[in-house]
Amino acid sequence: MSNLKLNTDKFTFEQLETKYRNFIAPGYKIMVDNKDVVREGMAISYVTVETTTTREADTATFSIVNAYNLVTRDFQWLEKSLTLGSTLEIHMGYLDRMTPVFFGYITAVNIEFQQNETPKLIVTGMDLSFKMMLGRKAKTWSNKKLSDMVKELGQQYGANSFVVDDTNNVLATFPKKPENDYQFLQTLAYSINYEFFIVGKTLYFRKRNQSKSPLMTLSWGKHLLYFHVEHNIAEQVSGVTVRSWDSSTQQVIEGSASSVQRIGTNPATGQDIMKKLGSFEEFLYLNAEDYQDAREKADAALNERAMRLVTGEAECIGLPEIRAGRFIKLDGLGKKLNQPYYIKSAAHTVDESGYSTRMSVQGNAV
Repeated sequence: MSNLKLNTDKFTFEQLETKYRNFIAPGYKIMVDNKDVVREGMAISYVTVETTTTREADTATFSIVNAYNLVTRDFQWLEKSLTLGSTLEIHMGYLDRMTPVFFGYITAVNIEFQQNETPKLIVTGMDLSFKMMLGRKAKTWSNKKLSDMVKELGQQYGANSFVVDDTNNVLATFPKKPENDYQFLQTLAYSINYEFFIVGKTLYFRKRNQSKSPLMTLSWGKHLLYFHVEHNIAEQVSGVTVRSWDSSTQQVIEGSASSVQRIGTNPATGQDIMKKLGSFEEFLYLNAEDYQDAREKADAALNERAMRLVTGEAECIGLPEIRAGRFIKLDGLGKKLNQPYYIKSAAHTVDESGYSTRMSVQGNAV
């Protein structure tokens, strides 16, 4: 298995153009249980890899168009090479320059018969996250930090590398209700303004929007093929307050969000806009240890909402380095839109039309 991780390097478009030999001849490599299936004779009509930091797993899909033998009237590769649960690794790039973009497991094989067409197989894989989505159980930790709990759970599912920001406080007890561990970690990350996702066998549990340095700049009219963006205040609020009840002191614990961690140079966040329109504060009734914990949960909720202010879709020539979890700078769009954007998801597709990368992006200031 290649050492697939979230790249932290910066690039220029020209550097990648040189690396990938002027983007001539898009290509891919598909490894199932460490075997190159294309070299074994599979004819692939398309391959798509989708990376995300949302509540979904990274996925990969490819279609095999020569799997059915018209003479024997049976499928080849279906029983041996495409066993459910087999490891799946995909590299994308150009000519002989390939970059790993996905590691996971085959989770589904669809068999498709259509009139006047040769039957085909469509294979789907999910990353390590899918294991964490199975089963529901309760658990209670004692005298541990949240960050240590995260590592413990990740190790149980095969994660062997961790990028986890320390949560500092040791908690006397911390209960987990009966839910799957992926849902638990997503909810936990959201509650403290962290983000949780998997890349390869590396688990990320980190403070949100801390590393805002863009991986590269794409310019409209040069590199950017398509861009659509929406500025929308329909889900914004002027503030967030978390309230909890301390049974030991019989008092209310209350903490309010301070401000949004603004991304880019635009001046107004959703909170700023809503404050000018009136008071639209959201009150959340959650469990909180103390005032500090309540305030942190309020900050997390406010900052998550703030990222719904600016949402967009962008497309460029296929660039394997682009994936969810990084920021990208867009240029040539006008002063207000020439900003860094967070990549919420990125889809890479190689098919008969070539290789393209499409991104869903977010921002929190206009």
